Amino acid sequence: MSEELAKSLRGLDWLNFFLADVQSGVGPFLAIYLATRGWNEATIGMVLTGGGIAGIIAQTPAGALADRVRSKRSLIAGGVVFLALGALIIAMFPSFWPVMSAQTLIGASSSAFGPTLGAISLGLVGRASFDRRQGRNQTFNSAGNVVAAVAMGLIGYFISNRGIFFFVIAFTVPTLWALSSINAARIDYQVARGADGQGEHSAPDQGDRPLQFHPGGRDHSRRNRRGVEPIHSGRYRARVRLPGGLLVLVRSGIGGARDSVFLHAGNAGPAE
Repeated sequence: MSEELAKSLRGLDWLNFFLADVQSGVGPFLAIYLATRGWNEATIGMVLTGGGIAGIIAQTPAGALADRVRSKRSLIAGGVVFLALGALIIAMFPSFWPVMSAQTLIGASSSAFGPTLGAISLGLVGRASFDRRQGRNQTFNSAGNVVAAVAMGLIGYFISNRGIFFFVIAFTVPTLWALSSINAARIDYQVARGADGQGEHSAPDQGDRPLQFHPGGRDHSRRNRRGVEPIHSGRYRARVRLPGGLLVLVRSGIGGARDSVFLHAGNAGPAE
């Protein structure tokens, strides 16, 4: 492993850690903060729901954007800045519409973090080491959540609930520092999009071919005459690439069904 790659991976470690600190402060402590400002339960529930709905709506376009954008670090940086802006609005203007707007901004921008971090990880280490890298990402993310919860609890108890949001804003600085330590040149754009490392116009691997599943396990051959490989377990995962390069991961359980299930990707390949 080169020193540049090692430095980028350490930066990714700390990015997951500090990003958890930044994200944690706006969620569970918001209801407590608003309650101390005289908000009733119904109004608090409305703004929390608004942020959640914004996050759900933004998930698909955020994933497509993470797949398409070459400068994935800029996507993370933009989300962190918007999140800090939302925290500042909540701290300075704790009335309904400013808080609702801030929650919408935070929910939408946070949706980009997951897919973009996954793409950066994949582009840095490739498919072979991706599972291990994701496990490491979650380890640092969980550690960041614990540290953030303890720190924010102490701030809320000894200083003020409002101080939690300034803590979030302050932690954008180390978050952006960790992001800057990831060398953008080490992120393979094609691999980060799910390509096989030989360019996005190379022949699709099995993940891009139609997959046929036999819940009953009646076809025990590895491939049938159509070149389709059956998978016998009750859980399966398929990769389907849609027009525009959007990669869809399908994971499900078959249960007691006896009929074959088909997922057709057609001639889907890395499309532009």
